[in-house]
Amino acid sequence: MSGSPTYAYVALIDVLGYKKYLERDYQVGYLTFQHRLRNALNILTDINEAIYQYQAISDTIIIICSDRNKFIDFIKLQQKLFISFLNENLLIRGGISYSHHFHSGNLTYSHAISLSHKLESSVAIYPRIVVDHNVIELQKELNTKIEKGLLLIHNGIYFIDFISQMGWKNAYNKLKQIYDEEKEIIYRDETIFMKHYWLYHLLNNHELRQDDIEPYISLPKQYEINTK
Repeated sequence: MSGSPTYAYVALIDVLGYKKYLERDYQVGYLTFQHRLRNALNILTDINEAIYQYQAISDTIIIICSDRNKFIDFIKLQQKLFISFLNENLLIRGGISYSHHFHSGNLTYSHAISLSHKLESSVAIYPRIVVDHNVIELQKELNTKIEKGLLLIHNGIYFIDFISQMGWKNAYNKLKQIYDEEKEIIYRDETIFMKHYWLYHLLNNHELRQDDIEPYISLPKQYEINTK
């Protein structure tokens, strides 16, 4: 990172369920979550450090790119990161912005990190990596070609399309596996359930959807108590 003021793309990623997984490791006496986390982050070990920088602190991962012409590569890196975490049965959520970023020694002053954090915490909501709409406007100014299969848009929100990169069937199998593994934790916890339900809805409405696959989350059912 440079010691002079600059602008940068910043992705701030949060690992969902971090405290829950830490507690589980503590209770069983194994470091399963630590190993999963390390394996997921291995995708970043081979990145070009002349272009990208990253740091992982607790449940937060920050990835920085100061070359504004590298947007497509930056998005593809986030796709790979999302899938890498999925392969470790972990869900992440994040935000991507482009704004002022300053780093020198131990001092970091970054509007981009602050904006990305706001996107992650207030806009992403579900397991997805959201892209600030101003970043998209910048790409229009730069005449950047954004090919199909990189981003999705819903309700005016842009976010990473991991399904096209992963393949629909592979994405379905992995998300079903994660859901099945977490069923006991999900039960009666609407906050966690809605994250899985949103992913399920995303799968079922993606244009690559396959119709011959059985649903893994059931629909609401009529309930009654018959006293006769």
